[in-house]
Amino acid sequence: MKKSLPKPCFLSIHVIGTNGKGSVSYKIAYALEKAGFKVGLLTSPHLECITERIQINRKPIDLKTYQKIWTAIPFEEGWYMHLFLVALQYFQQNCVDFVVLEAGMGARLDPIRLIDPFLTVITSIGYDHTQDLGNTLEKIALEKGALFTKDLVISSQALTPTILTLALKRQTNVAIAQTDENDYQSSNTFTAMKAIEFFKKKGIIPVSIDFKELYEVVPMGRFEEIKKGVILDVAHNPQGLEALMKKCRQKYPVGGMLIIGGYKDKDLVSVLKNTHEVFSKIFVCDLAKKDPRMLAQETLKMQIEMITKREVLSVEDPFKQAYFEKDEERYLLVCGGFQIVKEAKKRFKDFPDR
Repeated sequence: MKKSLPKPCFLSIHVIGTNGKGSVSYKIAYALEKAGFKVGLLTSPHLECITERIQINRKPIDLKTYQKIWTAIPFEEGWYMHLFLVALQYFQQNCVDFVVLEAGMGARLDPIRLIDPFLTVITSIGYDHTQDLGNTLEKIALEKGALFTKDLVISSQALTPTILTLALKRQTNVAIAQTDENDYQSSNTFTAMKAIEFFKKKGIIPVSIDFKELYEVVPMGRFEEIKKGVILDVAHNPQGLEALMKKCRQKYPVGGMLIIGGYKDKDLVSVLKNTHEVFSKIFVCDLAKKDPRMLAQETLKMQIEMITKREVLSVEDPFKQAYFEKDEERYLLVCGGFQIVKEAKKRFKDFPDR
């Protein structure tokens, strides 16, 4: 398959990891664009429209163009591979200089393996997609480290023995990004900054980018405040939710309320064990009919109540009830994955500002 692909007109950056891939990808693409380059970006999943996944200079592909390329390419190896080939053709047609490719899952079997990277960035190693990647950090690291090439940026959150062993075996040039354990967006920014340092040393980017400026560059659904005191975050695995809880404690010491959804294969519930002082109320959301991968409302309620020893609210419209119960001093957090954030965006648009 790899030999049949046309030689790309661009240099690619692979971004791999359990959490932080989307944010780091956006930040790197932004920095290269600011340096004057035409930059393609492929990320996943999307929140509002599939065209969000394929962008050039932060502008999504036009839907008609997307459909035209999609139908022109023979469908042979599955939906996600087809999407990847659509993106490559779009980037080739538009003669981009760089493409930032976010791995959809793992790396070894991900479509990004078909393109040799100019630089690989690894953001974190944690438990997610264990049914496909393995149920130990070592197995997950082996999957994500399968594509290491000559130059590699590793976040300190990804510094497992397996990752370092793989890098040494392949004689990889490693740059380590020291991250901030208390703020995951700072960690993502530090990781992106280390990649930018690589470009600067290569003479590609003439000047450094300001940390504060890069910190503000984030995709939708990452601690996104859509109304005053209403925060949306796509955190959907234990590592991501723990980082989110830490940020909530720091930014909102008075506490707030939580609306959460959960996937059947993610252990989010255990992270909520000691959150009595963080959330005065917890609402569970019923999205199983829209996404069969998600837990049913009553199942999620029971699981959270068992581990937290507190009442969890299972109501017909948790978005409406929580929003109108929230007072000015407290916040409302919605998290648990892309599906619940997507639903929240739709619902909160209809509510008046408070």
